[in-house]
Amino acid sequence: MSYIEDYSTQLNREVSNIPKFVADMIILNSGNIVNEVKRRWILGKSVDGGIIGEYRSDEYRQFKISINPQAKGFVDLHYTGSLADLLTVRKSGNLFEIYSTDSKFQSIGKKYGFEEFGLSSEEQEQLFSEIYEIVVESIISNLWQ
Repeated sequence: MSYIEDYSTQLNREVSNIPKFVADMIILNSGNIVNEVKRRWILGKSVDGGIIGEYRSDEYRQFKISINPQAKGFVDLHYTGSLADLLTVRKSGNLFEIYSTDSKFQSIGKKYGFEEFGLSSEEQEQLFSEIYEIVVESIISNLWQ
């Protein structure tokens, strides 16, 4: 077998491993993923770039401002912290889901939208850019060994 054929075989093997490698990288980065969601929630920002919501009661809004002024009186999905502290990432088929094991997960998801537990398009782009860089570096490194 020639050097080019050997290299091509090795490259094909590396490329076929990309989906598993990417999945592993997502799970390994689940702490960072969850932290992005938490950071956005503290600011009261929605996954779509707007706000998560507004409180119906001005009294409750003032109370929330007193405990988290960063959200500027908008819904921040943060009260005791358990919803955010229990966020996790799991693989479901070919997709990944960010969810909370907190008992309020279903009710909060129904009220504000389950998409609020996900990453914004900018956060996804940043994550995949970082993963892409790691995958490419790994493939190149493995090819030259």
